[in-house]
Amino acid sequence: MSEDKKRKPRTKNKGSFKEGNEFWKLRSKHGRDRIIKDPEALLESAYEYFDWCTNNPLLVTDYKGTREIEKVHYDKPRPFTKEGVALYCGVSAWNVIAELKKIEGEMGSDFIKVITHIETIIYKQKFEWASIGVFNSNIIARDLGLSDKSESKSETSSKVEIKVDKESDFNIDQFLDD
Repeated sequence: MSEDKKRKPRTKNKGSFKEGNEFWKLRSKHGRDRIIKDPEALLESAYEYFDWCTNNPLLVTDYKGTREIEKVHYDKPRPFTKEGVALYCGVSAWNVIAELKKIEGEMGSDFIKVITHIETIIYKQKFEWASIGVFNSNIIARDLGLSDKSESKSETSSKVEIKVDKESDFNIDQFLDD
């Protein structure tokens, strides 16, 4: 490496502000604006998402027939999802929307009502359509937390005691299976 291309040792950047500076307190706002500004905007976006799902069903391809197999295409309703609502609203995940419940004051309580309403619509659609066989009931049951959880505990203990006298004719082979 040549002399002029040698790396200079790093020095700690002290910044251009003097120590004790509090100019940051003069900012008009801290952080960026919220993507979802109020409960009404969230509810409107959710309804738009539900309409979009209804108007854009999934296209399913299936094969019907016994002798002559025919390729068939048909529409199947698109299930509403919390993640879908979040993406439609422009946020990365549902937990970003769920965090809006933590806002204090009247707006927070309005967000709680709206988010609960959205969750209820999603739950109801999935449950009803799965119960009539339109959606896979096992997948929807797991998603809604309805799957059967059964535990089977069986404790068995058996005690076999064999006493052998030295004088008796004991042959262990007669007790063992082939």
